[in-house]
Amino acid sequence: MVWSIKKSPPLLGEVQLSVSKNAALPILAATLMLDGESDILDLPHLTDIQVMLDIIEGLGGHIKQKGNHTKIVTQSIQQTEPNESLVRGMRASFLCMGALLARHGQAVVALPGGCRIGTRPVDMHIYGLQQLGADITVDCGLAVGRGKLVGNQVALPFPSVGATENVIMAATLAEGESIIKNAAQEPEVVDLCHFLNQAGAKISGEGTRTIVVQGVGKLRGIRYRPILDRIEGGTFMYAAAA
Repeated sequence: MVWSIKKSPPLLGEVQLSVSKNAALPILAATLMLDGESDILDLPHLTDIQVMLDIIEGLGGHIKQKGNHTKIVTQSIQQTEPNESLVRGMRASFLCMGALLARHGQAVVALPGGCRIGTRPVDMHIYGLQQLGADITVDCGLAVGRGKLVGNQVALPFPSVGATENVIMAATLAEGESIIKNAAQEPEVVDLCHFLNQAGAKISGEGTRTIVVQGVGKLRGIRYRPILDRIEGGTFMYAAAA
């Protein structure tokens, strides 16, 4: 591919940022735990977003998209094994493991292979969920988990964003209190906590290295708009500054 770049006059005007894909994906996974209808606003039209919606539908969820509204109903879901080919194509799909374990006490999720940014295994996801009482085995490329989740102290070896999000979701419906140490502090993690809190969760400490989750028995569907894309915003800032 060849790029031809010509000098332009100074950039002027306003631009509307898109909703962050990396914030929207864990929120979509978290809808698997909610009763009632969730209405997620302004989802970006990206392949990864559609894959996650297809995974939810494949599990038995009902999705209706109209304008900037994506309405999701998952309370009748009984299936706990997401479509293997869809899961393998996108790393964020492994976030379904924490949500399904939390709500149904079991899940069979293929190991993802969609990320090309080096090798980022899901061992910390599995470790964190095991600390909450999940019995997880990996066989033939599938992570098989089951068990009643109980609050516990989870010290992550590294502040992984995905592992933090998976453990937060699992802890939300676990019995008792969970304390997540060395948690990721990224805005996308904070946004997931805000979404869950509005749905009835009891999470505190988001944005710090220690997150405390008091398990609740039920979460309700809500209307929510994920945060805007900070990478896209930074790109426009650099362009304007240049």
